[in-house]
Amino acid sequence: MPNGNSTISLGAIGTTLNADGTLTVNSTTLTSNPSGVSALFNSTTGMAAQLTTNLNSFLGTGDLISNSQSAINTDLTSITTQQTALTAYTAQLTSQYQAQFTALNTLIATMNNNSQYLTQLFGGANSAGALASANNT
Repeated sequence: MPNGNSTISLGAIGTTLNADGTLTVNSTTLTSNPSGVSALFNSTTGMAAQLTTNLNSFLGTGDLISNSQSAINTDLTSITTQQTALTAYTAQLTSQYQAQFTALNTLIATMNNNSQYLTQLFGGANSAGALASANNT
């Protein structure tokens, strides 16, 4: 971080990055350089200003996050519309299949009645049938 003609960094104020990603602070170095700490975290030219600038580039209107959020909201609207259409189609298909099943059930019942009638009429199931006995008399 520039500080006038010099550069200030976390290392200059006694902060070290460890191999495991943690930070270690040397309190002696930290307390002996208060102007360096102030310059590093300054809200005008320090890390705070850079952090604010970077966050604003992500969080501002029309920036990365709002554009992503807008795209996600559009996708959610589309998915909701598709879900509504699929629900309506499922209900229509269920109704159609129930009507076809009912018609088929009625047809089978009619065919069973016709089969029984024809069996009685022509003789079947070891019976001479109504026509056979009418011809014999």
